[in-house]
Amino acid sequence: MFAPPSSPTKALIRQAAERLCQAGVISYFQDNLPRNLLIELADGLAAAPVLAVLVPFADLNSLQVISALSERVGEHMVVGASNVSTAEEVSLVVTAGARFVVAPFLRISAALQALKLDTLYVPCVLSRSEAVDAQAQGFSIQCVYPADILGSDHIRELRAAAPDTRFLAAGGILQREAAAFVQAGVVGVAPELFIKQPPWWSQAEVITQVRAWQSVWSRAQAATADL
Repeated sequence: MFAPPSSPTKALIRQAAERLCQAGVISYFQDNLPRNLLIELADGLAAAPVLAVLVPFADLNSLQVISALSERVGEHMVVGASNVSTAEEVSLVVTAGARFVVAPFLRISAALQALKLDTLYVPCVLSRSEAVDAQAQGFSIQCVYPADILGSDHIRELRAAAPDTRFLAAGGILQREAAAFVQAGVVGVAPELFIKQPPWWSQAEVITQVRAWQSVWSRAQAATADL
């Protein structure tokens, strides 16, 4: 059994977990932007403000993006990497500056490496059995992907099976669907930022896009609290 210890030496893991859950909306983007535009984007995310950002790991450019975001706004938001499968990939993204990793599936060797590096490891799950197994092994935060296809009712089923787990929802979730996922009990969603090269992209548009999601999320939480 893999059981992350509650040792004081793992304070960064607990801190990242709380910051991730407090963020609610985790900004997720895949675009390969030049460094000067990436810095402008980072400043826009900080101004929104975004509290958590997720960068999919694919190649050297992904590591450069993680590094640039961590250097520029790491004090203001928690930077993470998704699509991290192996222990080697965990080391790469953490060295670049990631404070949490989202894995496409649970792999204990990768989880152990994340633990060694004091980095939050979040496995993706699909089925009830996967959620139950991950919870039994100590993973109290799990990610459901693709949430837009699986739906909010599936989140309810997973929460019923693994009631001590906090779930994130990632995928092509639309703003109009946010309320259903909040009511299903997710602690955060990771919508994709639609960013294109200028002149179709501006810092102001990114801020507007992020704040629209945050507003939808806040209203959904308030409505759910009143039920």
